[in-house]
Amino acid sequence: TSSARPAKSTRMAWALGLTIPLLAFGIYGFLGNTQALDPANLQAKAENDPTPEQVEAMVSGFAARLAAVPASEAPDPKAWEMLARSYAAMQKFPEASTAYKRAAELNPGNAQILADYADVLAVLQGQSMAGEPIRLIARALVLDPNNLKALALAGSAEFEKKDFAKAAQFWEKASKLAPAGSDFAKGLASSIDDA
Repeated sequence: TSSARPAKSTRMAWALGLTIPLLAFGIYGFLGNTQALDPANLQAKAENDPTPEQVEAMVSGFAARLAAVPASEAPDPKAWEMLARSYAAMQKFPEASTAYKRAAELNPGNAQILADYADVLAVLQGQSMAGEPIRLIARALVLDPNNLKALALAGSAEFEKKDFAKAAQFWEKASKLAPAGSDFAKGLASSIDDA
């Protein structure tokens, strides 16, 4: 339907943006620390990309290690965020939701985590932003009024409620922040036209 179009185009652009965190996660999983995020290590990794099966095994192994961390040790918020993004990129949305919930508990002031979590919950609700997703988006926008993903999702939520003028306002604000000429910017322009 036309009402689902803006939400889907927004999600598509963000799904494409998840490939970088997934590759970084793979290196993190292999090396076990954030030195894996060093640009030199990322370049080496790009030349030897793992197969989807290897990625799935890395993600599963990393999830098991996070679950096995003793209660006496401080949890790693960044690790939970990386796990959540990896599950989302693999379209394992129930697992992504669980990991995002934990990441949000550990880092409640991170607007991006809240926006990503809202997106995953909306997918699990059949592309609906009603309920918890919109509450998470509102919290994200209080923390960061210029969070691009939260603005785009807020527009989708308003579009879903058939408040087309408000949807366009959110998307217009987001379009000023989106990289010019990017697929994401084009998707926003199309969504504004639909609104």
